[in-house]
Amino acid sequence: MLKKTVIAITVVTLLIAIALLATGAARMVAIGIWLGIEAAILLLAILFERGRYQPGTSDGPWSPSAERFQDPTTGQWIRVEYNPRTGERRYVEEG
Repeated sequence: MLKKTVIAITVVTLLIAIALLATGAARMVAIGIWLGIEAAILLLAILFERGRYQPGTSDGPWSPSAERFQDPTTGQWIRVEYNPRTGERRYVEEG
């Protein structure tokens, strides 16, 4: 939802930049060029992002580490598990 909203706003900004370029006034053309470049960079960054921010998988050889702590907000004890293959860590509530 957020991605689609940002794309829509960027497309509207590109249309405004094109309208500024069409006026022909020197100051408006300069603003239109700047606005168009900024909007195009943002649009390309959004469209070609690779989704790097995905949660890790639960597959693999997880082993408990010696770390254990109490969550200050919930009061639950949390155990840290470690995946030696990837170096990933995860936090599991102890029941």
